Amino acid sequence: DIITSPAFYSYMCKALNYYKDRKTVFSISGHSHSPSRFVVPEDYGYDVFASPRLFNWGWGTWRDRWEQADWSFSYYEDFMNHPSEKQAFCRGGDDLLPMLVNEKNGCSSAWDIQFAFAHFKNHAVSIVPCVSYTMNIGQDGSGTHCSRLSLPQQEVSALNQKEDPRFLDNLYFDSRIINSLCSLFTRKKR
Repeated sequence: DIITSPAFYSYMCKALNYYKDRKTVFSISGHSHSPSRFVVPEDYGYDVFASPRLFNWGWGTWRDRWEQADWSFSYYEDFMNHPSEKQAFCRGGDDLLPMLVNEKNGCSSAWDIQFAFAHFKNHAVSIVPCVSYTMNIGQDGSGTHCSRLSLPQQEVSALNQKEDPRFLDNLYFDSRIINSLCSLFTRKKR
């Protein structure tokens, strides 16, 4: 239920190659939210940003990062007994902890929340494009793990292609971007 732009593969290969030795980057996302919901400041100097939250509508990773995910939930009881850790995990959105609980309780079959927890546990980030290279067409109720949503989608096209995307070398959270992005997933807007 994901459509990729013609530029997706090139972007993904370049990003995976660029960040392969940066062990605190756990994933590369091809998805970004529509400008009607989330705007990257005009004076931001890169084509990607670091995010505490991974977006799995078209993504990539490396074997060594994937293998750091604990699929057995051995961390779960200890984690749930530490309110400050739970609060820190939710810095990427209020929905993260309920998704983790649902996955642990067998109410979900989504792998991404456990990989999101691996990002958190390893102090890692996801690299997200400022302009989306993917579009979820399953939001009409036909998609896996998607109910009927009326979220605006960014059109994906070759126009999203940059010959040489400006990758973020110094990994930092731009507060303007992170506050805007996380406000999409939190009750209390930043």
